[in-house]
Amino acid sequence: WPKPAGVGARETAKRVFRHENAVLVGILVVITAVLAAITKGKTVTPDNIKNIVLFSTPRGLAAIGQFFVILTAGIDLSVGGVSLMCVLFGARLMTLEPMKQIFVGRPFPMVEAIPLMLLLGLGVGAFNGLLVSRTRVPALIVTLGMWIMAKGAGLLITQGSIYFLPEKLAFVGQGEVAGVPVPTLI
Repeated sequence: WPKPAGVGARETAKRVFRHENAVLVGILVVITAVLAAITKGKTVTPDNIKNIVLFSTPRGLAAIGQFFVILTAGIDLSVGGVSLMCVLFGARLMTLEPMKQIFVGRPFPMVEAIPLMLLLGLGVGAFNGLLVSRTRVPALIVTLGMWIMAKGAGLLITQGSIYFLPEKLAFVGQGEVAGVPVPTLI
């Protein structure tokens, strides 16, 4: 016999609400509604939602990488320090200030600097992996130490500050495409 209308939808709804994340989504919806009521709707404006997405983008990107590390029963505490060091290294490469230019005495274009930043991060990650796999030092210890060393290296690279970055770089960090922030698109 054919099922009465609505039975398939009812079964689907039951399966959705039995899912473990359904409770979390429900809690998020309730918190959002309460905050919207308290702030008279200011928390759910398009500008605020765009800001939330923009400011959560770096953490989201780091979380994707951490997902793979945790999936293999590892841990990497060095992500913040290494990313800081790579960003400061790239900024130092791209600076237009003559006294701060390194290596070739001219600023590196973004198409050259960004791959070098990524290679630096890849190298540090490979070094961490080799230390953990070859010396059997726990990943927690290796990556905690690397986090501190990378932060220090980043501060040494900048010598305190970086100025005169290319204007094109501002678009990567602050630009928008069709109303969506470029970092979120990346």
